[in-house]
Amino acid sequence: MPTKGLPERKSRREIVREQQQKSILRTRLIIVGVFVLLALIIIYALANANKAAKDITAPQPVTRTTVNGMTAGDPNAKVVVEDFSDFNCVHCADFATGLEHQLIEEYINTGKILFKYVPMSFISDYSGTATQAVLCANDQNKFWEYHDVLFANYGRVFTNTFLNNVAENLGLDKNTFNSCMTSNKYAAKVTEYNNYATQNGITSTPTFLVNGVKTDRGSLLQVIETQLNLK
Repeated sequence: MPTKGLPERKSRREIVREQQQKSILRTRLIIVGVFVLLALIIIYALANANKAAKDITAPQPVTRTTVNGMTAGDPNAKVVVEDFSDFNCVHCADFATGLEHQLIEEYINTGKILFKYVPMSFISDYSGTATQAVLCANDQNKFWEYHDVLFANYGRVFTNTFLNNVAENLGLDKNTFNSCMTSNKYAAKVTEYNNYATQNGITSTPTFLVNGVKTDRGSLLQVIETQLNLK
């Protein structure tokens, strides 16, 4: 008979059972904590990825006259300049944010030349995605605006999220743009432009054809002037 006033001693089996239950509880708490931590990490990563995608650098303002799709300038100009370029090319970005602005002011807007952009997509898979995006923007008459934003953001990864945010920032119809992108409407066009470059002996970017004469950005203005001075 147990002594009055003293706690009843637990059997070894009961002690082991209690220890097992505590161990199971601790394990469950750890598992729940891990899942909560993973969920918080995912939410944080997605929030920052979305913030980064929307943190788009605005290009330097520039006005092009007589814009028609992927061309700018007088369609009857004596000199036609074709710009073979890749949106993931650092030298193309340097040209687009530098010398091209001089070209716009002195040659395009003055009617001396017709300037055509020819997208090449060979540096990475994102080059082709960017080309499709700019062609989808062209459907809504925003080719040059989209072109300028992409080059102003050189170095960014042109993910679908980023490209969609660029379209949204430019006021494009989201449904139309998304449909154009998800359907790969211009996938064949990307290949067509690459083939056109190959046919013209273009193997690097940026490369220019000035009335069919191949040149680089270092000699571009000189070749343009030479062509302008020809009878």
